[in-house]
Amino acid sequence: MNKIKEYWFTAQNIAKYKNGMTIAVFFKMLACRLVYGFGPQDYVLFGFYNKPFSEAKTYLKKEELEPIQRQVNKEEHRTLVDNKIEFFLHCRKNNLPTPLVLGVLTKKLAKKYTEDITAIEDIVALKKTVHLHGEGRYLLKPLAGSHGAGIIRFSYRNEKLLDDDGNELTFEQVFNVVAKGASFILQPCLAPNKLLKELMPNGALGTIRLVTINYDGKVFEYLPCVRLPTGKSITDNFSHGKSHNLAGAIDRQSGKLSSPFGITSSSMGQIVRVEQHPESQVKFNEYYFPLWQEVMDVTQKACLAFSDLKTVGWDIALTTEGPCLIEGNWRYDCDILQVTYDKGVKEELPQLLI
Repeated sequence: MNKIKEYWFTAQNIAKYKNGMTIAVFFKMLACRLVYGFGPQDYVLFGFYNKPFSEAKTYLKKEELEPIQRQVNKEEHRTLVDNKIEFFLHCRKNNLPTPLVLGVLTKKLAKKYTEDITAIEDIVALKKTVHLHGEGRYLLKPLAGSHGAGIIRFSYRNEKLLDDDGNELTFEQVFNVVAKGASFILQPCLAPNKLLKELMPNGALGTIRLVTINYDGKVFEYLPCVRLPTGKSITDNFSHGKSHNLAGAIDRQSGKLSSPFGITSSSMGQIVRVEQHPESQVKFNEYYFPLWQEVMDVTQKACLAFSDLKTVGWDIALTTEGPCLIEGNWRYDCDILQVTYDKGVKEELPQLLI
């Protein structure tokens, strides 16, 4: 019953947005689920209400892509990107730019890391580490997390910890995340390059998603796109548009940005193209991503340095210090690619990987 309500509620919103009939949208959505396996969330995400019914068959599902990713990325090599300490150390070994790991909040740091990584195993060690690195913004990221989930951001000013709203925190509150059993890495919070002021005016760091495929040392870059934080977002997660962040395609050769997709105040929950930034008002289709060749160069070097993985979805930021590898994902999501390029990749991407 709850599922039927979800279909009906979604159909009502689409019909209202399109000035159509709810019952017609409802049955078209049900047919899409029965024939192609896409539910209400995907129906909205990919804008199937604006496309011919049969176009849904060209879209790739995550559960169809992941077995291929597992096949080409062998299990013994996945930890290089799954584990943030391994990723940091491998980047450093290969002279790849990546955020510093200031320490790891954990109950017990594995012995193999103790020579290279600071263990933060109690509140005293946390205070010492933050005092040592001084005032600024910091991030705590789950050691094995991805997609921005579970990130904690705080500032250190005048010997006080503050949250994003300026409320004072205690070191005990911050360290309590470890008491729940998870391990976190402590990193400086990076700021966008000043050249990105119009694209990221709120100061949160947006990242480029760039998929690479390694053909025996020859690197192929596939469908680069960028995720843009808006409002008070501290991460750039798109989250099927629910985050109200934006995501747009970038031309691989020139770095030219296409108008991104997102949910706007007037789109009634539908994911639509956005022609200009809601805060800076910059027109997206006139924007070229700065230092694009440098971004591509770093990505190519990363692909070759992690050559044991055939394909990786890299998250790359353009920081005040230049291009920086935030993380790599061996089982990257195909949804963001299909949304930003407004097309299905069901035939194209698997053929490139196998």
